[in-house]
Amino acid sequence: MALLLATSLLLSVPPNYDPSDTYTFYKLASAAYCNTTGWLCAPCVASNQSVLSFADFYDNGTDTRAFVAAYWDKVTHHHNVVVAIRGTESIMNWIENLHFAKTDKEMSCAGCMVHSGFYDVWKAHEAEVLAEVLRLQRAYPGVKLYVTGHSMGGAAALIGAYVLQYDHNQTISGVYTMGCPRVGNAAFANFYMQESKTHVTWRLTHHRDIVPHLPLESMGFHHTSTEVFYTEDSSSYIVCDGSGEDPHGMDSLYGDSVYDHLHYLKETIGSNVCGASGPYPHSWDPWSKDRVGSSATALSSGLREAMWAEASAKAKATVSRQLRRR
Repeated sequence: MALLLATSLLLSVPPNYDPSDTYTFYKLASAAYCNTTGWLCAPCVASNQSVLSFADFYDNGTDTRAFVAAYWDKVTHHHNVVVAIRGTESIMNWIENLHFAKTDKEMSCAGCMVHSGFYDVWKAHEAEVLAEVLRLQRAYPGVKLYVTGHSMGGAAALIGAYVLQYDHNQTISGVYTMGCPRVGNAAFANFYMQESKTHVTWRLTHHRDIVPHLPLESMGFHHTSTEVFYTEDSSSYIVCDGSGEDPHGMDSLYGDSVYDHLHYLKETIGSNVCGASGPYPHSWDPWSKDRVGSSATALSSGLREAMWAEASAKAKATVSRQLRRR
């Protein structure tokens, strides 16, 4: 569509959203938290994919992990390659640090800036990931390439998809992120959304998940599309518009929940559940609401006040738009 937003971002029309495809990539993103030896971890098994090749990479400098796997998709009957990047294990400290994030790393597109912390995670794995992708493409001609990740892993996955496509001429078939923070500025979001015509990015958000609300828009960040906003019990969802900041999605709520960040599609994500099968019982869930709390009360007052101010401003803007339409 040619509808121009006030932010200068163009809306794009996404293809049909398939929850079953998303669940597969959610399990693959979950597997990045686990010991995947023998592809026996709970998320590995739950992905229901026949893995043919697997390479695991760990970087001491950033304390992050990624893997590249080739598998035979039992539904589409096609060879796929997935790049999955692990999210952070120090969740509360990491969320607090997002309050100070900056768009301080220049990308190859004009005016495009991203947060250097997210970029550094991708860069730590780029050479090994690219080498393995190229090897698998030779082994399985015509293979489709996907990228996935949760939390910080989602941010690195989004940057990785950009770098693979625009800096290394790779064709990306799809990107799936869960609980992904804002990655870069409006110029990066605009370029990513409009020029990524060979793939679609589904950016899942869950109810009041705190992380997608960070870093703040007022700090110069803007989300990429296309958001898929899941309700509290994940029984329904909204496929949002192509603006990246649809007021009907996560921006319709004040996001303060760590619990919602660690629970997507009715299941827990993280290393604590690598040895168990989901859906995960509340009785032993290490990230249950009675352990984490429904809101991020442990965060500093400065971050909570900044988030509340931005949420209030967005709510006022939404009401103003509605009144102008009358």
